[in-house]
Amino acid sequence: MNALKQGKIDGFEFGAPAVDWGLGFDNKITPYVTLPSWHQPSSMYEVFVNKDAWNKLPDDLKDIFEAACKEVSMVDFPSNLEGVNAAYQQKYQQGGMQVSVLDTATMQRISEITDKLAGSRAAQNAFYAKVLKSQRDFKVNYRTWEKWSDFKVYPSD
Repeated sequence: MNALKQGKIDGFEFGAPAVDWGLGFDNKITPYVTLPSWHQPSSMYEVFVNKDAWNKLPDDLKDIFEAACKEVSMVDFPSNLEGVNAAYQQKYQQGGMQVSVLDTATMQRISEITDKLAGSRAAQNAFYAKVLKSQRDFKVNYRTWEKWSDFKVYPSD
């Protein structure tokens, strides 16, 4: 945010409209916002727990903790955020912000650069390579499902 206030950068996109607005990324500090969130295809919470403390918990408390984390990250947060993003997007536009939408070619180029950088890092780090492979495998499998589930529910879509 300081870079915006100091004029070192002209625009932003950090998370999602509701998150960005709450963090102070609004029309008072920049007239520009760029979408979509190319760097963040989804919003999920992370929870870190000290492994020694975790291992001391009884199984029933571990189950309760995991269920609560899943509820917040997979139900409460996304449903609230997705429900209010449109209103915050309107605030940006009503505040006079210029919303730039990246075209398909730009999004593809960003993906190519990202894949190349990730591949370079994976070549230097075995754990990174293992995680990257897992993510890429998931993406391939998910895309198979996505093709079957991509249908228009509402006539105006």
